Amino acid sequence: NSVDAATQKLAFLKPFSVAVAWKTSKQISKKYFCLYKVNNGELVLNQDFVEHWLNFCLFTADEVAESNYNYFVEDMKKDGIEITEEFENLIREWSSDVNIVGWNSAKFDSNFLLQHLGMIDPKNIFIMGNQGNNKLVTFKTESGNTLIFCDGCNYASKCSLDKATQSFGGNTERVKGVYP
Repeated sequence: NSVDAATQKLAFLKPFSVAVAWKTSKQISKKYFCLYKVNNGELVLNQDFVEHWLNFCLFTADEVAESNYNYFVEDMKKDGIEITEEFENLIREWSSDVNIVGWNSAKFDSNFLLQHLGMIDPKNIFIMGNQGNNKLVTFKTESGNTLIFCDGCNYASKCSLDKATQSFGGNTERVKGVYP
């Protein structure tokens, strides 16, 4: 069979892997999730990898939010700023937003994300954009944090992933699982 201008091909995109990197006041860490894993030397299907990743993000969001809160409180105390209870509550509220930045994720990635978030709690999902091009997806967790999934391409026009990792992350080349 040959492919020409009149040929129509159907393609079905299927999630294969996802990597996450996160920063706390103590360290930068990363973890990789994949459709396949090696178990006792054999390659086996890991169909729940997206759910594992999302659950990991939910758990890690608590750690990141607490680290963000501590960073601001400690920094303000060093500068001699008095922190009233009202001010502390504002810092806690602001620190509860945890950004998760993808690259070129507004289309395919956000659609499979929405399917899996919907299985966790569909009433806590908010979308900015339209079907097939979600600019921003927020998800309110049970612990009160808000995960904000956004596409980094919306903030860095005409910038490749390689350039973004060099400009923002200080890397000389792209490193799988680390953004930027």
